[in-house]
Amino acid sequence: MATKNKLNFAVMASGGGTNFQAMVDAGHRPCIVLTNNPDAYILERAKVAGIPSAVIDPNDDAQIVSILKEHGTELIFLAGYLRKISPAIINNFEIFNIHPAHDLHRFGGKGMYGVRVHEAVIASGEKASGATIHRVNEHYDEGAIIMQTPPVAIDKSDTPESLQKKVLKEEYKLVVRFLDEISPRNLSS
Repeated sequence: MATKNKLNFAVMASGGGTNFQAMVDAGHRPCIVLTNNPDAYILERAKVAGIPSAVIDPNDDAQIVSILKEHGTELIFLAGYLRKISPAIINNFEIFNIHPAHDLHRFGGKGMYGVRVHEAVIASGEKASGATIHRVNEHYDEGAIIMQTPPVAIDKSDTPESLQKKVLKEEYKLVVRFLDEISPRNLSS
């Protein structure tokens, strides 16, 4: 499949890389994949896709910035990256994150990732959930919302795991839609 990239973007992830796989399957090829986890399955996915990858020390801002600049990175997409991004990186790049809930205030923040988010959403009595792409700032999940999935209905029979699967299906579509729509001229708007 032809590459659709409108700019050089990097992906940072800590786990399996399913959002990364959705990007690649849709023709979006990051310039590099970075992970803080040497056992992350995203490394295997990147290898199969022929995309460079590196295991980073999340506390070494100079290393991270150097690698990203070496690859001409214009934008970073956090796809399950479970570390806080430092101001040194935020000040050098446009950074976006995907989070598996619509209400970032109630279901975001430190420690709110993966199935934990869906447990909290179900426990709150919400009737729907979804995923959100937002800008990254100095605080967990507090940046400006860029786009969201349509609401994903929560059935009485849903478990956190079944809700996670339903939201992920929409999340993958959202990631691809975001990458389809971005371009250098509209990033700062």
